[in-house]
Amino acid sequence: MDLTRERAITMVRKNGMDLQYAESFKDKEIVLEAVRQNGMALEYAPVKTLDREIILEAVRQNGLAVMYVPIKMLDREIVLEAVRQNGTALRGVGPFKDREIVLESVRQNGLALGYSGPFKDREVILEAVHQNGMALGYVPDEMQDKDINITAVRQNGLAIGYVPIKSRDKLICINAVQQNVMAYSFVPLELRQDIEIVGVLPPPPKPLRLTTQISETHSNQGRDKSCSFHANTRLILQNRFIFVTPIRVGESYVANKCNELLITDIKDNSFEHLSESRCSQGGYNKILLFLYTYLLYAQYYACGTTPIYGLVTDAIDKMEIPKVLTTTIHTERLSILLVDLHKKSTGIVWQEFGVEIDDVSEDKLFLMIQKVIQLRFYVKLALSGYHGHAVTIVALQENNYVIKNSWTDTEDVIPSIKFLYLQGEPFVGTNLTFYLPLYSPVTVSVKSLDEFSHWLDIYALDLKMGKLSKLKAGSLKSKKRKRTRKTKN
Repeated sequence: MDLTRERAITMVRKNGMDLQYAESFKDKEIVLEAVRQNGMALEYAPVKTLDREIILEAVRQNGLAVMYVPIKMLDREIVLEAVRQNGTALRGVGPFKDREIVLESVRQNGLALGYSGPFKDREVILEAVHQNGMALGYVPDEMQDKDINITAVRQNGLAIGYVPIKSRDKLICINAVQQNVMAYSFVPLELRQDIEIVGVLPPPPKPLRLTTQISETHSNQGRDKSCSFHANTRLILQNRFIFVTPIRVGESYVANKCNELLITDIKDNSFEHLSESRCSQGGYNKILLFLYTYLLYAQYYACGTTPIYGLVTDAIDKMEIPKVLTTTIHTERLSILLVDLHKKSTGIVWQEFGVEIDDVSEDKLFLMIQKVIQLRFYVKLALSGYHGHAVTIVALQENNYVIKNSWTDTEDVIPSIKFLYLQGEPFVGTNLTFYLPLYSPVTVSVKSLDEFSHWLDIYALDLKMGKLSKLKAGSLKSKKRKRTRKTKN
């Protein structure tokens, strides 16, 4: 159908950006209708149609439209209208930037401080952080003072992350945590147990009861500072080894207290107590593979936060055996297991995806984790508290998370991964690690959670349709039958 003038007017009234398709009908009346609906339509307005009325209509609807105003038609009034509508329009005002315009900009959007140039004085800074505490990120350390920092964290507790460590005193920390409990992860270690700071944290929730035990095996770090080793090992064991070769633990495992063999701070060589007759064939294999992976981490990494992908996964790919296990009665069995796993893993790569959770809603996090848990994969959760810590999310129970925590011999249920208590100690969740099998590495943005979540939908659908079934030795059928921080420890 041919475009008429009447249709063009109707079109831009519904969507101003359709001005770009108005062809020969771009006269003043149609351009005015377009910018009233969407100021950014100014981009498609012929210069010959522009006048003061159209420009003012555009920037009042969307201040960012100022970037499409010809410099010869720009004046102070237009610039002020633009920054009053959207402070970040400050970046496009050229030679008209002055202190008054900067002040108007940061009052509308504190983050416009990033475009303030030489007009960043104390009054401007205070106005900016009062509107948006995160504008503190644009304030050099030497320009910060107590009032500026307090104003910033009262508006947004997470702004404490931009306060120099030496300036994070008790008053600033209390105000930050009161505004946003997630700010607790930025509190200096020496203050994290201060009674006044702890006093503004939410109280521990009533303990939740586990309705269904996920597995019989529980590793325990004892007095070792090795929680990250435990969490990473659980991920590799479940998402890699058990993915290609399902392992079932027999009844004798619990009866004979085989979890004692997964307490990793026992220094005497306890491998002699591990046997198939004591722990069942599945239990024996599972313990052996856990110790194999854990000891690779102990061999290659010092205590602290450790990556999933790296030296250990390279060693697994090469079927390398840690030195401690090279001369035991289990070495031959372990070698057979590794060869079998290697054959069944042909054509599969495992990729690590790390997601920071500070600014992500609990609902979004839950849905993302749910997609992975439904495939019977585990997820690692890194925590920041008085000590750093790491646990493994192994299941979901209603709207709660079931975790394995190497401080205990049981599975725990927690209502939130953003702020939680473990054995009475408060923690803030910092990031999640997904470790997933693929045909080949993929490029997907984990900074865009919507993009990553959409990719997970496609990934889950492919896996459920059996796209990897030939390579994982029947584990899909088994599944269908069944339902920059230091780490502690």
